[in-house]
Amino acid sequence: MPSIEKNTDTLLKKKIKKFLFIRPNNLKYYKLAFSHSSLSSNTDNKLNNERLEFLGDSVLSLVVAKLLFLQYPDKREGFLTELKARYIKREHLNKVGKQLGLHHFLNYKGNFNFEHQHILGNAFEALIGAIFLDKGFDAVIKFWQRLVAEGIIDQEEIQQDINYKGELINYSQKNNLRLQFLDEELKENKKHFFLTTVFLDEKIISSGKGLSKKDAQKEAAKIAYLKLIAHDSH
Repeated sequence: MPSIEKNTDTLLKKKIKKFLFIRPNNLKYYKLAFSHSSLSSNTDNKLNNERLEFLGDSVLSLVVAKLLFLQYPDKREGFLTELKARYIKREHLNKVGKQLGLHHFLNYKGNFNFEHQHILGNAFEALIGAIFLDKGFDAVIKFWQRLVAEGIIDQEEIQQDINYKGELINYSQKNNLRLQFLDEELKENKKHFFLTTVFLDEKIISSGKGLSKKDAQKEAAKIAYLKLIAHDSH
């Protein structure tokens, strides 16, 4: 007669396969990834997921860096750094962990508010560490790509709020160019709006409109930055 532990392991494997899109080879890594530090003493981190979280953090950074490097062959280092930071920031990993339903896998003691703590983001990093140890680097890449395909990681949402003004400032500094933003408040058909013109070394690069100065600068910076990147890629 199969042991209770064996039946439990079989159920966990099926649960991981169904909800996390992973076929575990060595279940011990995943059990550890789902063991919160509240289950062990402060000094006994071999029995919780903190070490796997540490590993997963580094693996995840490399995975995202590689995928962005391949996805944007013409983008500069500053752009890639900004985008990578958005993917691996704690708030985003918490969201991914929640959408994966990691709170249904996590073992812990006490009461936690998963909405306001980083437990699920940490558990996601630990899961990445577990996949890396169990199946290797390429498996982590495939897992990340599956999350994108399933809409759990929303690339459009991540990329739509890139700080183009910051990227433009970095570009101008690296190329020793003088950057200026000229803001004007205008009126058209009884409506007020702002017009921002971007200058690089006294030359007009772009202009943008918006209902606020911030929106106008953002639009102008985006147009200028994309124009400069397109020019540099030729």
